[in-house]
Amino acid sequence: MCHQDTQIDNLPGELCCAPGAIAPKKFKRGNKEAMPTAASYAPHQMGTLIIVAFPNVMKQLFNFLKPKPVQPTIESYAQQSCGVPQEEIQLVMEWLFASLMAAGYFGKSQIIWYNSDNPDPSLEQTVKKIVRSGEPIFLYRCGGRAMSLPQGYYWRIMEEHPSMRIYQLEVKDGE
Repeated sequence: MCHQDTQIDNLPGELCCAPGAIAPKKFKRGNKEAMPTAASYAPHQMGTLIIVAFPNVMKQLFNFLKPKPVQPTIESYAQQSCGVPQEEIQLVMEWLFASLMAAGYFGKSQIIWYNSDNPDPSLEQTVKKIVRSGEPIFLYRCGGRAMSLPQGYYWRIMEEHPSMRIYQLEVKDGE
């Protein structure tokens, strides 16, 4: 009897793995009793090992083994159409980069340059897409108001920045 849940197809008996499974049949080799090996079966008799893996565990393992970035990465959306001078954009990006490093975050994040006076309809779909990534999302309000969000989210103003135009996407409590 066995206790795991793996099986090799097309072999006589089952690999000692499933609850209540039958161990592989022993056979005689000369005067000795031996367990069958992969080499003792013809190629057409070999089966496929079925491995059941938990996707989340595997993903976590791969993420753990990936080299960690040494600095944050900020992906920018609609920067060219926001109407903010390049010098101001540079200062905002430097401030955001320094804030992420000070918080100990070295992964990927996004910033959306949103002009409510000239809104880009594709940005709403972009936000919905990047919300699923679980990465930090920031918004720089170029116009008079921040963009609307999917239900369950809100923009929290980052009072640490003197412009009072930078927001971070947050999940509403209880949602």
